[in-house]
Amino acid sequence: MQKKILKILLIGFILFGLVGCKNDDNKKIDLKDSKAEIIDGNDKKSNLSYNEIQEIINSNEAKFEQEYEGSQIKFQGTLKSVKTNVTCPNSEAVCNKVEFEEGWTLYVLDDISKDVLATLNKSDQLVVETGLWKEYLGCYSVFDTSPVDCTTLTKK
Repeated sequence: MQKKILKILLIGFILFGLVGCKNDDNKKIDLKDSKAEIIDGNDKKSNLSYNEIQEIINSNEAKFEQEYEGSQIKFQGTLKSVKTNVTCPNSEAVCNKVEFEEGWTLYVLDDISKDVLATLNKSDQLVVETGLWKEYLGCYSVFDTSPVDCTTLTKK
């Protein structure tokens, strides 16, 4: 009887030990925490994620507008979707909308981008360089002098 109880206790300790050992490799990584390089008008560089930028916007829009709005941003992203013929934010212009798994949304003018966007597939890794704005990424504001050259998409 004592041996049976001892066996049950040993089995219980072994199972408890196995359950307590978990593999951290199974942790899900939040892509929205991957960093982008941001260069402001004073050539100051910052490395911020989509989540960090959203936190700055949500907590203090004035700070975002002063420190980051209109800055250049460069990041590597995973293509989630491409939508054509959508209305650009804060404009009546027609754009193409490129969404990334990391949370970023890029708007590019329709007449410059369809040929390039047609070559892309979901999950493609892209390097993006463009402008950073509160509601979107892209370059077509009144401050842009060369909208054709202000956004680059490169397959990785």
